Amino acid sequence: MAGWEYVARRTRSQGVLVVAVNEERRLLLIEQLRPPLNAKTIELPAGVIDRDETPRLAALRELEEETGYRARSVRPVFAGSTSPGVTDDQNTICIATGLRRIDDPHHDRQFPDGTRRHRHLRGAEGENENMVVWEVPLHLVSQWLTRRRSRGNVIDLRIFAGLSFLKQATTAIA
Repeated sequence: MAGWEYVARRTRSQGVLVVAVNEERRLLLIEQLRPPLNAKTIELPAGVIDRDETPRLAALRELEEETGYRARSVRPVFAGSTSPGVTDDQNTICIATGLRRIDDPHHDRQFPDGTRRHRHLRGAEGENENMVVWEVPLHLVSQWLTRRRSRGNVIDLRIFAGLSFLKQATTAIA
């Protein structure tokens, strides 16, 4: 279309978002610098699905790379476009359960509200990812995100989509 601006990835345009809540009922979130926004964002663990991967396998890999947690189970719950007017990206939202932390939690910073910030920066080697991992009590996520936004973070709206699917999955199990 003449005059229409959009981004199309040259590599893979399929990705995963991982909604992961640990046994302490804390949602795992990532803080990282996003150059297109020139700001640090708060996001769910996420990444591109490699050619030889299913969304489930990509979610397992990304969760471990970005958070230091392994999941016993990952279940894809919905797939779709994240910004259809701007990009060709498609994402699958997955819910990870049975989490087990694989790195050392000693020296993490614990905050009075129950939020925890991991001591170690995470991310895939060679990809210049310096991610801060946050564990936010599930019942405080909206308040915590509002505070982070007031401090200059950009909040990825897909967090709220993920929480909606988590709530649906939790309700279905109960």
